Amino acid sequence: RSEVVRPDVAPHRITVTATGTVEAKALVSITPQVGGQVREVSDAVREGGRFAAGEVLFRIDPRDYEVAVQRAQANLADARSALAEIEAEADIAQEEWRATFPGRDITALAAREPQLEAARSRVMSAEADLNQARIDLDRTTLSFSFDGRVVASQIETGQVVSPGQAYGQVYSIGELEVVVPVPPEDAARLGEAEGRPVQIRLEGHDRPIAGEVLREGAQLDARSRLINLFVAPEEPDALRPGLFADVVIDGPELSRVLALRGTAL
Repeated sequence: RSEVVRPDVAPHRITVTATGTVEAKALVSITPQVGGQVREVSDAVREGGRFAAGEVLFRIDPRDYEVAVQRAQANLADARSALAEIEAEADIAQEEWRATFPGRDITALAAREPQLEAARSRVMSAEADLNQARIDLDRTTLSFSFDGRVVASQIETGQVVSPGQAYGQVYSIGELEVVVPVPPEDAARLGEAEGRPVQIRLEGHDRPIAGEVLREGAQLDARSRLINLFVAPEEPDALRPGLFADVVIDGPELSRVLALRGTAL
């Protein structure tokens, strides 16, 4: 027995449903650029701690670096004084040359040009040393330019830290994203995936979070043969790396689609 129905013609929006994982774009090391004894540590520098952009996470004893700045300032003052003295000698030498040899160009040696160049170089070197000393002093406080959370930390008050050594990891809250692997045919159904609106439902959360597709992966996974879509949430504070998320991605809308009953399948 057969049944004939007339399908309705209506607009239809393509959607892709998949499961993804929350990931941080990068884990940033807590790495001081200068060494010394840690004098202060923020309460945020604990696993799971949250910090604001520019917040000082810890301070290294600055006294050695303050002394280095003072020493560099003194060296710069000496270099400038020596340059001024040679410039005065050069002016006198030029006057004597004009009096002794009127109408003749003064030689570089008589004008003290080699001595002037050396003195100017010493001033430039002293200025560079002072700038470096000030930079090192600034580096006795460690902060980041983003709002973030601490993944791990081994920083304690009184600890002596070494430059270039990692003492923990943090990530930027604003850089969290949901990585969603989908079959290539689903990616093709979306057309241009970038900018597509997304509804994100995190495990353990009742309310969905809005987001959008940031970009599409450059290649398929060699084992799963899936391609990653990277989704940016509008409320990254609700995310934690490692959480699973169910996502619904809105694709293009088709203007005329034949809607069939499920029994037709």
